[in-house]
Amino acid sequence: MATDFSAKECIEQDDPEEKSLAVAAMDLVYSRAERSIALLDSALDPKTHLPALSALYEWGRFRYKTPNLIWSNEELNVWSQSEQIISLLETVSGERWNTRAWVLQEAFSAGENMFLLFNKLSGSRVNPESVARTDLSISEIAINMDDFALCIDWAEELFTQHPPRSAAEMIPSIENFAQDNKERISNLFKTLKVQFIRPRLTDASSSKYRFGHPKRSCNAGAALSFLRYRENLIVSDKVFIFANLCDYDYRLDMAEVERRGYPLSACFLALSILNADYSLLIPEVYDTGNNNFTFEGHYYELTKDLSLKLY
Repeated sequence: MATDFSAKECIEQDDPEEKSLAVAAMDLVYSRAERSIALLDSALDPKTHLPALSALYEWGRFRYKTPNLIWSNEELNVWSQSEQIISLLETVSGERWNTRAWVLQEAFSAGENMFLLFNKLSGSRVNPESVARTDLSISEIAINMDDFALCIDWAEELFTQHPPRSAAEMIPSIENFAQDNKERISNLFKTLKVQFIRPRLTDASSSKYRFGHPKRSCNAGAALSFLRYRENLIVSDKVFIFANLCDYDYRLDMAEVERRGYPLSACFLALSILNADYSLLIPEVYDTGNNNFTFEGHYYELTKDLSLKLY
């Protein structure tokens, strides 16, 4: 039976006990879903943005197959569409979707079945040979999130280096673009590193298979790094998201936690140790600089921004 799920509509909002149980199990919903869709505000133009993004995707795949190749016509094609690619990525980097804490667990749990759904800037048809999935939507543009994340990585690899002289000689505007937009490009990819989610499946140990789909997860240190840049003002939500990102088997009774007034940082630490995840105890997790490492001080620095938003 095919069904659509929306958390706001499908979870009883007026029943605290039911809502708590349902929210804690949201990772199961997304890991079991055949397709998970992120509805974005950004609009793609099938005539300009999509061909440029598809050229970047094809170049990345080509480079992966031929890593020792210094220069190619595919790379020249991407450079010739650099402004369209950078402007598109700038639009995506400003998406509110990238700031929501719940999106983290949705993307992790859905894995390779998460798709970004963009508006179409014009009524033009989407080329079936593009990076977009034309079989998933007629009125919008659907792109697999893993494929889009790869495009970001490949764009950073390409545009943060100086274009080869041969390319600049063939298309003079390429060198001008690289020089005039050096700071713009650098700032863009710094932002995307923080904002855009990359829950990659790197090896079998980082996932569990649920209903045939690999469910991605991370350790506590990585989860807190993600959450520092996400918006959510509800303590229980952040604890649920944290546990779901790490795919923990043992959870906390959030009703009791809130009744006793335990701080958020204590919940994270208790959860991680309870589930034999000791990543928060490793000094390398923290940016120690030139200071001597102390767990209390550096753990406070890692979690203070999360706590200050809540108390």
